[in-house]
Amino acid sequence: MVKRILLLFLVGLALFYVYSGYHFYKKSFSGKITFQPIEEIREIDTTKLVIIKQNTFDFESGSFNTTEEIAFSGKRSLKITPKKEYDSEYLVNISSIPNFSYFREVEINLMGLRKKKMSSPVLWVVEIVSDSGKVLSWESSGVLPISENWENFNFHIKIQQEFLLPKNALKIYAWNKNKENLFVDNLKLSFWGYSAKINK
Repeated sequence: MVKRILLLFLVGLALFYVYSGYHFYKKSFSGKITFQPIEEIREIDTTKLVIIKQNTFDFESGSFNTTEEIAFSGKRSLKITPKKEYDSEYLVNISSIPNFSYFREVEINLMGLRKKKMSSPVLWVVEIVSDSGKVLSWESSGVLPISENWENFNFHIKIQQEFLLPKNALKIYAWNKNKENLFVDNLKLSFWGYSAKINK
């Protein structure tokens, strides 16, 4: 008899704790409570583009085909000749570009000079390539000086958004398709994209 009363008491006590726990759960975690997500929230300003990455090359050092024949600033410049069809390759992984999903265009700015008359431009090419090396997009703009003085060239090349994947890469290079002679100095590559603010 005593065992039966003790058993009933223990069962009742267990039911009480279960009910209390359930009641506490409903009161504390009701639908009225909202939880802030742990991840960062991005605020994107799509009304203007800003520079999100920039690289400059003065050709005073490095493994480029440089010369001391002439320079716009410093002592050296890049010499593009008929001997080399492709020159000055710049390669960067898409994932290394800040906020790469909002990357929209590449600006190429350089000083160019010819010592001989050029019949066709030297092309500056912007490609997006896959991790297997397949060319996914290809755009270019030409540099064709009209005098034998240093001239400034500036152009923007749009980026196709569908290829902005972390596994892809952006490649920029000079293509001397028609075997011209060109001197280049003060090359600046600017990557433009939407500005992003991080709220923590």
